Amino acid sequence: MIVNVSSNWTLFLKWLLPTFWAACFGTFAVVVVFAFPFDNTGPFRPWMVKLLTVSLYLSSLFVLYLSLMRIKRVDFEDAHFYVSDYFRTYRYTYDSVEKIVLGRGLFFRYATVHFLEPSSFGKKITFLASHRLEEFLTAFPEVAAALTVEDRR
Repeated sequence: MIVNVSSNWTLFLKWLLPTFWAACFGTFAVVVVFAFPFDNTGPFRPWMVKLLTVSLYLSSLFVLYLSLMRIKRVDFEDAHFYVSDYFRTYRYTYDSVEKIVLGRGLFFRYATVHFLEPSSFGKKITFLASHRLEEFLTAFPEVAAALTVEDRR
């Protein structure tokens, strides 16, 4: 039985929100830079507004990449677990995991899986943890015994 231990918000936060943000704010940035007429009255010069808009756009894309684009979808099974970025899915065994760190962010609970050796997604992966993670670990005590779970909430 495969159990999705990631939050249902993963798809929305990983792909839909950054895509819509990039499209909408990108369109606004293009309009400000190329089509919006500025005069030299007021406290800001036209080049300052254009530079500020482009820098806000690029920095927001960078923050979205560092925070949301790196989250993965994780599914647990009794013998293996699966990690997906919605394009590629890899299967790992529980003995390849060093530890799982549970944490609490501003709005969501997250979990970070630290591998003993680098995996296809790197040395560690982060996912938005749902309540099904704790339910799975209590339903399968042999898996919970094989994993080291740190709770930093």
